[in-house]
Amino acid sequence: SVLIPRGVSKSRAAALSVLTDVSQPLLAVATYAVLVAAPVVLPPTLGFAVGAIICLTVVELLPEAYTQAHEIGIGVTAAVAMSAVALLRVLVP
Repeated sequence: SVLIPRGVSKSRAAALSVLTDVSQPLLAVATYAVLVAAPVVLPPTLGFAVGAIICLTVVELLPEAYTQAHEIGIGVTAAVAMSAVALLRVLVP
């Protein structure tokens, strides 16, 4: 946690963490309601979500990984993860 080293107590940091995540289930229900009412927006919505995850990975996670691990290990891990996703896509209809 970022707050604990800054002097915030564990219980207060935990409470703040829970409070900042309260909106996620509420927005998930709202998103589900919109997608059920208008299924035509599902493909662009999924495309946006995938783009956001790819951007997060490329911009934030990979540079941090390169500072802490060797390039070959990162490449192998990424290849195995992508292969697992591709395999699941074939196996799970």
